[in-house]
Amino acid sequence: MNETTSSRRHCSHQSVARSPSVSTSDHSCLHSSHVTAEEVRRKLLSGMSYKSSSLDVLTCSLLKSCAHVITPAIARLANLSLQTGKFPVRYKRAQVLPLLKKARLDSSQPANYRPISNLPTVSKVLERLVLARLRPHLLNSPNFS
Repeated sequence: MNETTSSRRHCSHQSVARSPSVSTSDHSCLHSSHVTAEEVRRKLLSGMSYKSSSLDVLTCSLLKSCAHVITPAIARLANLSLQTGKFPVRYKRAQVLPLLKKARLDSSQPANYRPISNLPTVSKVLERLVLARLRPHLLNSPNFS
């Protein structure tokens, strides 16, 4: 069993992965404030452009148009993730596409491409919710100036 496989845990309702080096008791800044459906709605409907990935079950435009229905579920998922220190495996998967580094480069050469990872929309929203909690902690830390 490799390190990735051994670090996986299973809950009764969903499969989640746990980082072997993360201790949830050491990261109170991440689970000290409750994520609300309103906060999720603001992140989802903000000016950021979310593009739907082929991994999305629901398209980004559908998520936005049904925000009042879907945001409580995303808020619950975010709160569970922050409280347990676990993140659903399905939201870690990405669609990786090659992108030519510069238009003038030879497109027949693989070295002229860089990988672009397209994540599911819900994953991007969860990422921004964590960032909103982590950023103040990092900015106030003497280790990051």
